[in-house]
Amino acid sequence: MALDWRDLPSFQPDTTIVLFIPGLSGSSSSEYIQHMIEATEEHGFRCVVMNFRGTAGVPLESGTIYSAGWTSDLRFIANLIHEKYPNALKIGIGFSLGSNVLVKYTCEEGEKTPLSMIISISNPYDLTASIEFLESGTKLYTKILTYGVVQTFKKNKERLKELGCKINDHLIENSQTLSAYDENFTSKMFGFKSAYHYYLHSGCRQYIRGGVIKREHEEHKGEIVPGLKVPTIFISARDDPIIPETVIPIEECLESENTLLILTSHGGHVSFCEGLLPIGKSWMDRLVAQM
Repeated sequence: MALDWRDLPSFQPDTTIVLFIPGLSGSSSSEYIQHMIEATEEHGFRCVVMNFRGTAGVPLESGTIYSAGWTSDLRFIANLIHEKYPNALKIGIGFSLGSNVLVKYTCEEGEKTPLSMIISISNPYDLTASIEFLESGTKLYTKILTYGVVQTFKKNKERLKELGCKINDHLIENSQTLSAYDENFTSKMFGFKSAYHYYLHSGCRQYIRGGVIKREHEEHKGEIVPGLKVPTIFISARDDPIIPETVIPIEECLESENTLLILTSHGGHVSFCEGLLPIGKSWMDRLVAQM
């Protein structure tokens, strides 16, 4: 895990900080992260990117990579930034898988989070439904996303073995879908019985309202979470090829005074491009920077 800071000489200890959490296989070098940093820096914000374990070329120090529901690292990072800059306003912006982690963490923390506001972009919300939707559609997106996570695994597998992880690298590297990869690797890495149980526990939508989180087919009483207690902006597109419109938390947003849902007809997944060519800053970059 590593932080990439973008500091300018003009920044002060109380300069507003924007913490970016990338999507699946993303990092501080991802193009969509770089475009967003450029847009927010123009408004005088200090930017920092949280690179997940096993990404951005940072060697692993423990036998864990990352997952859509693992919030401990973000909790540590948010508190670390607050200790360094206690008087600065802090905003979290998550993309795709990173936005699921961000929203889940914020719901778990409630009013304890040092983040004053969060923005969630192209959030999968319900992992079970989103994976089913993804893998029932065009195979192109499945291949691209699966290739990305398998490459991340390959870069880290020898280090994982050195750290004592028992992994079937042949099975993992031959995963043809995200659900197969999560069945073969992610679920086992984080102690879940299967990919299904990993998805069931990790999707952030169930945490938004707060209260007792009781899942189907589980006998225990459930966990209690505060829910969203800080201003939150959700940005999703109806034509997202990875996330079905049915999982977007419209009812939860209508019930909450802390949330704003921006639902566009077009925009795809972490895209929201303008013009004929999908290059340069997008509508999303300018919108978020102005918030």
